[in-house]
Amino acid sequence: MRNFFALVACIILGTGIFAQTNEIKDAQVIIDTLHYDGPNFDGIGLGSAATFEVYAFFPASMLAAHHTAGNTIKSIDLFIKGASNVVSATIKIRPNQSSVSYSQSFTAGEGWNNIVLTTPFAIPASDLYVGYELVISGGFPLGCDAGPVNTNANWILYSGSWLHLTDLNAAMTYNWNIRARVDGSAGPSNDATLSDLKVDGTTIAGFSPNTLTYSKTYPYGTTTIPVVTATTNDPTATKVITNATSMPGTATVLVTAQDGTTQKTYTVNFLVAAPSTDATLSDLKVDGTTISGFNPSTYTYTLAYPYGTTTIPVVTATTNHASATHVVTNATSMPGSATVVVTAQDGTTQLTYAVNFTVNPPATDATLAGLYVDGSLVPGFSPATYNYTITLPYGTTVVPVVTATTNDVNATFNVNAASSLPGLTTVVVTAQDGTTSLSYSVQFNVAAAGSDATLSALFYDGTPVPGFSPAVTDYNIQLPQGTTLVPPLTATTSDANATLIITDATALPGTSTVVVTAQDGTTTSTYSVNFTVLVGIDETAGSDFSVYPVPTDGMVYIDSDIAFDYVLRDITGKEMTRGKAYRQISLSEFPAGIYMLEITQNEITFTTKVVKQ
Repeated sequence: MRNFFALVACIILGTGIFAQTNEIKDAQVIIDTLHYDGPNFDGIGLGSAATFEVYAFFPASMLAAHHTAGNTIKSIDLFIKGASNVVSATIKIRPNQSSVSYSQSFTAGEGWNNIVLTTPFAIPASDLYVGYELVISGGFPLGCDAGPVNTNANWILYSGSWLHLTDLNAAMTYNWNIRARVDGSAGPSNDATLSDLKVDGTTIAGFSPNTLTYSKTYPYGTTTIPVVTATTNDPTATKVITNATSMPGTATVLVTAQDGTTQKTYTVNFLVAAPSTDATLSDLKVDGTTISGFNPSTYTYTLAYPYGTTTIPVVTATTNHASATHVVTNATSMPGSATVVVTAQDGTTQLTYAVNFTVNPPATDATLAGLYVDGSLVPGFSPATYNYTITLPYGTTVVPVVTATTNDVNATFNVNAASSLPGLTTVVVTAQDGTTSLSYSVQFNVAAAGSDATLSALFYDGTPVPGFSPAVTDYNIQLPQGTTLVPPLTATTSDANATLIITDATALPGTSTVVVTAQDGTTTSTYSVNFTVLVGIDETAGSDFSVYPVPTDGMVYIDSDIAFDYVLRDITGKEMTRGKAYRQISLSEFPAGIYMLEITQNEITFTTKVVKQ
C-alpha cells in the first residue's frame, strides 16, 4: 500500500491477479486493448478519506485507425485493492482535462473489475482520457503496476489539479491498471444527429439533437440573412448546410451518417416581426427634468410657474420604442401649451402628449419671517404678532437698528426708525401683489436708573464676613489675641452699576465701613464691620488652661478646671457647632481642615486655631 504524499512509502506488496468481477456477459469482438500497464503490483492512496480521479491518456495518433473503422470502447478493465473502502465508483471518459464525454457508476469489486459500458463509446479522431473516479473512506485502493513509468499512464486529478503520480512522489514510477477494450463488431455508425446547431455563432435556443425544426423571429425591418453552422454528434458523419437566401427565409442542415445511408434534416425558419404599434413615451422632460408623476399612459400634464415668469420652458421626449418617431411643438408664450406627437413604427398608430404651462397670480403674503433688533431676533417674535415693546438699559441714547426678513422673497418692506429714545420703529411690508400690506412696530423704552444699594459679598482680609447677608449692614468680628493690623475690607455690589466707597478703620479695635450708592445716585447703604481683639482669659478668675494637641485626629483637650461655652467655625467663618464642655471637645464628626475655636469662660472669650487631620 502506498501513500503518494510520503517520500518513503510503507509498501505491502500485492499478491498477484485478483479474481475478475463485473465480467463481460454479452458477445463482443474484442480486437484491441488500449493500455500501458503491466500486472498489478500494489495499491495507492492516502490511508484516509479522499476523492481521486485517475486516467490513462491515449493520443489521437493511437486512436486514428479505430476511429476510421468505426470501432468502439465496449468495456474497461481496472484494478481495485481494498474494495471495502470504496464509497462510490464512476467510469469517466474525457476528451480533454476540462470536460467529460461519458460517465457510468459501478460497484467496485476486489481485484480486477471489467466494466461493460451501458452505451459503447465511439472512438474519436481526437485525444482521449480513460479512467475512473473513487470516493473512499480510507485505505490504498488505486491499483498500479511496478513500472517503469509511462507519463501517459499515471495521470491523477486530485483537489482540482491535474498531475502525474511522480509529481506527488518522485519515487512512485508506476502506471495505473486501466485498460480499454476495443470492439470491432459495430461497423459504420448510423448516427446522423447534430451535437450543436448555431445561428450567427450562438447555439439556437432549445436545441436538442432529436429536435429537427426551429423558428427564430427577428425585428421588423431585418434584411441581414443569419448564418447557420452545425457540429455532428459523430465525427465520421457529414453535413451539408443550405443557408437562407432572403428574409424571411429558411436554412437547412442535411446530416449523413458514417454508413452513407442514414440521414436527418434540421430546419431553421427565420421570421421577421410585424412593425411595432408602440407610440408611447418612456420619458417626458421640461427644461431637462422629468415631469413629476410622468407615466407613459398619462397624456396630459399641467405645470404652474411663479408670477411674472416669461421664459418659455423647453419640452423634450424619449420614445419607448426605438423605431418610433416624435415631433415636439413647444409653447410660444407664457402661459401656454406644448405637445409631443408620437408615431409608432407602423407609421399609423399615434399618441399626443400635452404639457400645459400656467403662471401663478401675484402672492398676497405680507408677513415677516423674522424681526431683528441690532441683529438679534425680537423676543417672542411671531409672523402673526405685529406689536412689540423692548425696554433698553438705563442711560441708552442710541436708537437700536431694526431689520427684517419677509416670508415671501417677492415681498418688500420699509423700516421707519424712531428718531429718539423712547421711540417707535415701524416696518411696513408690501406683498408681491403691490396692494396687501402689514405693519409691524417696536416700541423702545428706556429703563429707570437702578435703586439697588446692597452688597452681594463682603470680605475682611480676603475672608468672607461670617453670617453675611445683603440685608444686614452691621457686623462684629473678634480678631485673634495680639492682632494689631486692621484687616482690609473688600466688597461686591449686587447691581453692577452701583458704586461703593470703603473706609477701613485706622486702629484696633475699630470700625470699617462700606458706603454703597445705587445707580440712581441717591439711594445709599452703609455696611459697618466692628473689629475687636481677643484679650485672653482672666487668670484671676481661676481659669488657667491650654488647648492640645494641635493638630488632632479627633479629640481636643482644654486644660481647665472650670466648664466653658464654645463655638467652632470653619475657615470661612461658618459656624459648625456650639455648646458647653468640660476639659474636652470632639471634632471626629468634622472633615479634615483648619477651624477657629472660641472658648468663653467667665465672660471672657479666647479664640485659637485648631487643625483636624
